[in-house]
Amino acid sequence: MTIYPEILLKKVEKLNWQVIEDCLLIEYNVLIRKGFKTDLVSSTRLFWFVVPPHGNACNAAIVHDYIWRKSLFSRNYCDKIFLELLRLSDIPGWQSYLMWIVVRAFGWMKNNKEK
Repeated sequence: MTIYPEILLKKVEKLNWQVIEDCLLIEYNVLIRKGFKTDLVSSTRLFWFVVPPHGNACNAAIVHDYIWRKSLFSRNYCDKIFLELLRLSDIPGWQSYLMWIVVRAFGWMKNNKEK
């Protein structure tokens, strides 16, 4: 088992990755299970210069994907955790806030929650 921010992944498709070892996020008592699939940072190519699909924001995006798809918390709280984790990464403040705004504004469009 790893401890966040270390999340072990393997690439399974062109833009999709899979967690290969359970990862514990101690601060929120969340265990990201081995086998969870993610597309890392979901953003269109048009915005990759501001919100790249890979990089320092990936771990925060994986946590957000997991807690939202598994319905562990409300959407608002999932988004708040995402912003907090972005701020703890090496992401500039303006970029963290912009990514949070995009998640708040468009997160409802990606309806891929797992039960």
